[in-house]
Amino acid sequence: MPRGDTMLPSFLIIGTMKGGTTSLFYYLDEHPEIRMASMRESDFFIARRNYSRGLDWYAALFGEDDGPRAFGESSPNYTKRQIFPGVAERMHDAVPDARLIYCLRDPIDRIVSHWVHNVSVGRERRDLNEALMDPAESNYVDTSRYHFQIQDYLRFFDEASILYVDSKALRSDRPATLRRAFAFVGVDPDYRSDAFDELHHVSASKERPAPIDRFLPGVRLRKWLRPRLPAALGQPTPIDVPELRSDVRSRLQDVLRPEADAIRSLSGLPLSHWSV
Repeated sequence: MPRGDTMLPSFLIIGTMKGGTTSLFYYLDEHPEIRMASMRESDFFIARRNYSRGLDWYAALFGEDDGPRAFGESSPNYTKRQIFPGVAERMHDAVPDARLIYCLRDPIDRIVSHWVHNVSVGRERRDLNEALMDPAESNYVDTSRYHFQIQDYLRFFDEASILYVDSKALRSDRPATLRRAFAFVGVDPDYRSDAFDELHHVSASKERPAPIDRFLPGVRLRKWLRPRLPAALGQPTPIDVPELRSDVRSRLQDVLRPEADAIRSLSGLPLSHWSV
């Protein structure tokens, strides 16, 4: 949708974190009739992130209206209402006719991947089971409460303007899944590219930061010190993902099962492979 000589998005990938949004961003960007924002995860509609920069700053991320039929953005933080409230209302004020794509993943698998991500960026030092000891109060859990997350959007956007994408289908049946997404945003659904064979942002490849990364400021200083320190201090290490204890898994299932059933009903997707 035009804003002067620039554009605002006609569709947005709103989440979920660790649900395949990075891969979907790149697959959509391969389509010649789609232009994705020049900044992935702009977080524009989050008040304490980039919203204060204004719509002209946001529109500049999409360039001029010079050919693409659809303009898209992807910020999975848009479905973390427990941390970032008010996103759906701001979004509707700016782009009321936008279409929304919500990627869904097995809620417990997503939580584990979320933990791995936080460990890899130095945001989480607790053991996985320790971090999930109180699932009712956990950001990890709330981000996997998909029905809870989408309710804000349904206050402002029509149900028909939301597409739910199963992240497993995006991996195992990518052509059909992308065909649905392309048709939903209004471009040629039959477009194909060799780039669709690639995967992006695989959590299994992430590493735990080196101790010096936690304690020393300055990238240059860390780079200089790294080869001069024992490996245990200077090198990142693989992240060993522990098994969920049975009591922790049971508690997660109790919290997430009603949410999972509700999102199945709302999305029309069976999601029978989920663990809840």
